[in-house]
Amino acid sequence: QANWVICNSDCSRRMSNRLVGPDTIIIATHTADYELFQKIQTTNPKVLDRAIFIDQSLPSHEDYKAFGKLRGRHINKESYFKNLRGVFDRIEKERGLRVVIAAHPRTAYGAAEDMFGDREIISGRTAELIATSRLIMAHTSTAIGFAVLFRKPTMLLVTRDLYDRQVYEKYTYEGFSHALDTPLQFFDEPSSLEFQKPLEVNETCYEHYVNDYLRCKGAPDQPMWDTIWEAIGKHLNPEDSTNRVPPGGMPTTSLQNAAFSMTHRQ
Repeated sequence: QANWVICNSDCSRRMSNRLVGPDTIIIATHTADYELFQKIQTTNPKVLDRAIFIDQSLPSHEDYKAFGKLRGRHINKESYFKNLRGVFDRIEKERGLRVVIAAHPRTAYGAAEDMFGDREIISGRTAELIATSRLIMAHTSTAIGFAVLFRKPTMLLVTRDLYDRQVYEKYTYEGFSHALDTPLQFFDEPSSLEFQKPLEVNETCYEHYVNDYLRCKGAPDQPMWDTIWEAIGKHLNPEDSTNRVPPGGMPTTSLQNAAFSMTHRQ
């Protein structure tokens, strides 16, 4: 069994793990995303009149293309982007928010590509973009966690083909919808979307989301590796009352017997 198990959310803490025994010490901390959120919060980000779309490179993502060859529906690229542009047009016209694309990190969009309708595409700054925007649009990206942390209203966009593409897809979409207490918006016909009512944040659901997936409830409000070092150092060096991270960083040998139970970031 492991000497220590590091959990960065209540969900990971509840998971069954064969490495966890009666003498295993559970170290409760938070995710790297939560730490980035804290860092951005200290800059007091200014909110702009814009909406962010969290791109997942659909339907061109290599993983989806690979799965699609084996099973599931083919997603029509032209139709997908045409309808997506229809949603963006309505957001800009009816909400008065400029739509900006937070590009998927593994996709390089060429200057000549206009699938998003001549809208600004920014890569590598998703968390910052979410922090400084009024509305978030997404499919099922784990970057939705930043929308939750920054308490941003979130539209969950989906088409019937995306919803039914793989056997697990609909459960993923429904899971996000339930967790955020927000309806799925099927944009096969952008003109039929109903978002005249103000989008709101369910504070209770958002807080549950943070604890379930981004931070163990009651975890120390300090850098993740400080928490890990202090917990392990307390047992490796019981006479040291401080157990702070030593100059030059934490020695990797201290973690050789630690098992990590941490949620996966796509």
